[in-house]
Amino acid sequence: MLVPAGAVQGPLTDHLIRLFSLRTILTRPTWLATSDWLEHVPFAFWLTEALRPRLLVDQGAGAGVAHFAFCQAAERLGLDLRAFAIDDWTGRGEVGLRDRLEDHNQALYSAFSRLVDCPSQAAPGFFPPAGAGAGDGIDLLQLNGETGQEALEALLADWLPRLSDRAVVLLPNSNLRAPGAGVVQVVAALRSRFPVFEFTHGQGLAVVGIGPRQGPAMARLFALDGDAAARQAIHAMFGRLGRACADAQDLRQAREGQRMAEAALAALRGPSGTVSGTTSADLSDSAALIARLTAERDAARENAARDAARAGAQAAPAAAPRPETQSGAEAQELRQSLAERNGEIAALTAMVLDHQRAARLAESARDAALRDQSRSEAVHREDLARLQAEVAALTGQCAQAAGLRDTIAALQAELAAQRPRLEELDGALQAARARSAELTEEARLWQQRHEEVLRSTSWRLSAPIRAVSRVVRRSPPG
Repeated sequence: MLVPAGAVQGPLTDHLIRLFSLRTILTRPTWLATSDWLEHVPFAFWLTEALRPRLLVDQGAGAGVAHFAFCQAAERLGLDLRAFAIDDWTGRGEVGLRDRLEDHNQALYSAFSRLVDCPSQAAPGFFPPAGAGAGDGIDLLQLNGETGQEALEALLADWLPRLSDRAVVLLPNSNLRAPGAGVVQVVAALRSRFPVFEFTHGQGLAVVGIGPRQGPAMARLFALDGDAAARQAIHAMFGRLGRACADAQDLRQAREGQRMAEAALAALRGPSGTVSGTTSADLSDSAALIARLTAERDAARENAARDAARAGAQAAPAAAPRPETQSGAEAQELRQSLAERNGEIAALTAMVLDHQRAARLAESARDAALRDQSRSEAVHREDLARLQAEVAALTGQCAQAAGLRDTIAALQAELAAQRPRLEELDGALQAARARSAELTEEARLWQQRHEEVLRSTSWRLSAPIRAVSRVVRRSPPG
């Protein structure tokens, strides 16, 4: 069953089973993103099935975690819903995020869901005030993004006339204690006017029953806020389920980081496993320059050797003398040129070695990061496996409870079928008891008469006759 070990059993357990045995509560979310709302996704599934809203507004949709959780549950349940996700993505420069949300929305929920890009203050003007008839107005409203007390109170005041008679308002960050965070004060003020159930995990989520005509499931949830044992059991259940969603996102991010690191490392490696990419380009340019300078040096050495040989041949006595100063100057110039080329080659060689060391250090750092990510992924896998085992155990307990409910229902049906026969037998028993009472009374009267006869004079006088009669009956005939 869905109550953790150590929780109050008996009527409380039965109450929680009836309240939370809905088929959507263990659904795997299709949209994951970094958000505190991830830990409330299982409750969003439950709330959608319990409330079955007709008009839903997610003000401050952000990364879309809450909105797509509502839409996923509504699509699975086949609800007749109109849903609106509202936020100022363009104003915050998050056009890329908005485009990704739009792509996901168009792919899965375009039949009933719309994204509205506008500031929060302008959003209430898109919805008319609720009419007096049942079925008008917003059934589920989330106010997210505004954490200042005055701004949140003003925004809520603009939305209140547009809510239906069974409306529920969600206020995230109700457990956020930070400078300028006023959600705590707003929730405290609302408690004096409306029923509230508040979660403390995921920076908090306050569920406020604004509408006066709350359904049975919501009314039971609000009633349990005052029961410490029930509230603790509900918090534990949704906290564990929500942590599984957050762990799934952490694991997805770790895998994405590992994939990006592997792609970056692959880009830095060549076909033979050596460093390539941008660093490889630098190294290739430097190697080409070294090769060119080395060739120039070798050519200069060959020229110097040829000039020296030519100068030696021209130094014979029969030939015209070649000035030694000219030959020496040319040799000095060649030696200086070779020295300059050698210096350039040494500098470039040092630069190449520096590049190689830097590339090796970068590769070592990336390998270490990959090892850390692998260890982190293993830890996440273990945590996820543990949570999945807990969820499976809870699911099995819920199924067992459902089986017990079916058995009880069958016994109740059998009892109802046997009730007419039991009533018939009860009537026969009452009649038999009455007849037994009558026979008992008759036996008492006969006993009384018998005693009167035994005490009568005629009975005593006829005693000899009865004795003779008994003797005659015992005597053999003849």
